Order: sequence, then C-alpha cells, then structure tokens
Amino acid sequence: YKADALEIKPDRLELGKINQDSVTIEQEIIIFNNEKTQLQIKKLRSSCDCIEIGLEHAVKLKPGQKFSIKIELIPSKLEKGKFRKYIFLEVIGSIKPVYVIEINGSIL
Repeated sequence: YKADALEIKPDRLELGKINQDSVTIEQEIIIFNNEKTQLQIKKLRSSCDCIEIGLEHAVKLKPGQKFSIKIELIPSKLEKGKFRKYIFLEVIGSIKPVYVIEINGSIL
C-alpha cells in the first residue's frame, strides 16, 4: 500500500487453496522508500513459524530506493482450513513505525 513513507507491493498476499503437503510457497515483496530521507527496515517478523522471511539484518533504504524481500510459507506447519497470517515490518525514520502485510489462503 501507499503510505506516508513506504510503498509495499503487494501489501496483501492471496494464496488461494494450498495442499498441506505442498512444497514451500515462495513470494516476493517489494518495498519502496517514498520519503525524502533515509529509512531503516529494522526488523521483519511473522505471526507464526509457518512463514520464513529472507531478511537477516537491518536494511537502510535511501530516498527512492527499493528493496526486495523473499517470503516463504510452509504449508505443513498450518492446520487445514482458512488462514490469515501477518508479517510486521518495523521501520525507523517513518512516522508510521510498523507496517503490516496480510497473507491469506486455505489449506486442503
């Protein structure tokens, strides 16, 4: 979404129907710094251990710079049925300190 400082694409992942025994589902999220100042992505954390995030250290984004983060969903760590999980993006230098990315789907 387009916010005061960061643009996140996509800000919601609709993964549809997934078999529980499926391999890991990989997605990519692009983060764009809309500010005129540098921002720091301090931390990314998820609402469950079924999501792995490819960010090992803080990242500084210069004005206009974009950054790509790999997200992996592990279906075998989820119960059958609909799910809604979240990724929390903690940012230093933004009026809004936390951005939320929603992940939805259904495990068969």
